[in-house]
Amino acid sequence: MFQAKGRSGLAAAVGLLLVLSGSSLQAGALPALGSLHASGAVYLGPDAAPQGSTIYSGDRLRTAEGEAAISLPRVGVLVLSRQSALSFRGSSSGPSVSLDRGKLSFTLSTQGAFQLESDGIVFSSVGSFPSIGEVALADDGSILLAVRQGSVAVGNLQRQRVLLRAGEMLTINPRVAQSGQSQTVGTGAHGKATIGDKLRTFRIGPLGHAASAVVVIGGLGAVVAAGTWVVASGPTPVSPSSP
Repeated sequence: MFQAKGRSGLAAAVGLLLVLSGSSLQAGALPALGSLHASGAVYLGPDAAPQGSTIYSGDRLRTAEGEAAISLPRVGVLVLSRQSALSFRGSSSGPSVSLDRGKLSFTLSTQGAFQLESDGIVFSSVGSFPSIGEVALADDGSILLAVRQGSVAVGNLQRQRVLLRAGEMLTINPRVAQSGQSQTVGTGAHGKATIGDKLRTFRIGPLGHAASAVVVIGGLGAVVAAGTWVVASGPTPVSPSSP
């Protein structure tokens, strides 16, 4: 999992990205979704990501021994941990991202439409205050969501969205093949959910010390989890590069 490391200079630089994330980027040939600050080995598509790159719809970002922070105007900031991958999509309703591998910490405003997806499960910030937390996609296919501040709605688990509040952790077990007609079973904090012909079970528990050890973050993500960044408005720099 994540190992804590001090990156005060990079954290300060990425904190500025969030402070500047309230304004829109200039229009380009493709929808521009946000801007990137990278530390270490980070790749945008097949190539190493230049510092200050603009993120476009259709881009895929991956990290090796590095971290990447993405500022999304009117949405917030995402921090991709080491050995992780993230895909971006843009539409008229707003940006969305897919965590394809590894771990992601986030601070999300409720001002703009945004969705975070991982293996068919959809996460979105709800309520009146920014949501801060982490999502991890484990090698066995399980998904972990830790909410440290605000509220996060989780879709595609039951007919109604599952709501997680600050101090709670959601564990979604890997998909297991089932026979017969798909049904949704279970209510409350524990239950079963169907996605197509695959059955998933999940549980919600307190984000105590033991649970925190499962989704532990370091570096830039620790700054997000601490809630030290604030969404504000201002001009967001745009990279001169194009996708």
